[in-house]
Amino acid sequence: MKSLLFFSNPFGYGPTATMMAVLRHFLKLTDVKICVVARGLCREIVGSYKNLEIIDIDQRDIPEITKLLSKYQEPYVISSLNRFAVLAAHNLGIPSCFIDTLTYLWNKIPDDYLKADMYYTSDFPTVSDKTFGHKNAIITPLIIDNALEAIQKDN
Repeated sequence: MKSLLFFSNPFGYGPTATMMAVLRHFLKLTDVKICVVARGLCREIVGSYKNLEIIDIDQRDIPEITKLLSKYQEPYVISSLNRFAVLAAHNLGIPSCFIDTLTYLWNKIPDDYLKADMYYTSDFPTVSDKTFGHKNAIITPLIIDNALEAIQKDN
């Protein structure tokens, strides 16, 4: 069975909220195992869903993430501003995507971020220039979610 492993950067609620907005689109899938690697601030806002496994490890520990990813037969990493998950996936040859809502702030996109197979970024001024030439870069509208609406639809 394929597994989607979601990671976010634990420096604040923004990356986790973005991760959750994406994750909610996958919750109704029945042929995919969905996991969130979360601790601390990230875990606080994840909530609980019947088909979602929450794994409590350090989201910034590459050896620990590598060990976790090695347990899955067909893993796919989805990362919201967590370069450690992308680096572990890259080292193992596991496909990944990186969601960067801060591209507009970088002088140059960090090389570690671009190691993901797909690099998603929000459509802000200067983003087109910064992503030019990166074939894995995909510019999207701002990723937002209405959690209340998502919860009401599940009931």
